Amino acid sequence: MHEELIQKFKKGNRQAGDDYYKANKGLIKLAIYRYKPEVLEYEEAVALVNQAFAYSMNTFDSTKGSFSTWFMRSAH
Repeated sequence: MHEELIQKFKKGNRQAGDDYYKANKGLIKLAIYRYKPEVLEYEEAVALVNQAFAYSMNTFDSTKGSFSTWFMRSAH
């Protein structure tokens, strides 16, 4: 199901991207937590992680591993 949402997002379905984002809140919070010591403001960390998440959804290749690994690498 998750790969389906990513594929729909890549084809322009913003709702699929929103649904996938909501399904991965824990992963996003982990990335924000890891960024926080490096960034002065919490809001900056959230913005950077959100950009990394969108980038990861656009560039994810399931043949190269899991989405969580792909995202965490792009978030840092």
